[in-house]
Amino acid sequence: MGTSFNVQDYPENKDIVVCLDEGNINLTLPTEKKYPVQPGERLVYNKDNQQCTISKMNDMQRLSMWKQNVIVFKDTPLPEVIKVLNRWYNVEFKVEDENVFEVCLYIDFGQYIIRESINGFRENRSGEV
Repeated sequence: MGTSFNVQDYPENKDIVVCLDEGNINLTLPTEKKYPVQPGERLVYNKDNQQCTISKMNDMQRLSMWKQNVIVFKDTPLPEVIKVLNRWYNVEFKVEDENVFEVCLYIDFGQYIIRESINGFRENRSGEV
């Protein structure tokens, strides 16, 4: 079967996040400190202070849904949702009313196209985007 994992490493983020679905991985830092990761665990490496934390994940399936072209947000602040959608669809969302940033969403976009995704936002915000 091999090893299956997700990596999130974006220049604007202070953390590198690795979630292991199956197999084994070992992260070795320049200091030679090693961090073994087991299936179902999430490793977070802070680029600023070079510290690692490993935690058990209860929702690994949700974190791996992107492999089936599914985006799932659960209790996610709207600025993070927008950041993910910007990357996913290669678009730039413009938010005119920053009060919407206080909204947390649970959305499963499945294989929707961008227009359907935006309509999903409209339905959740009473016709406003």
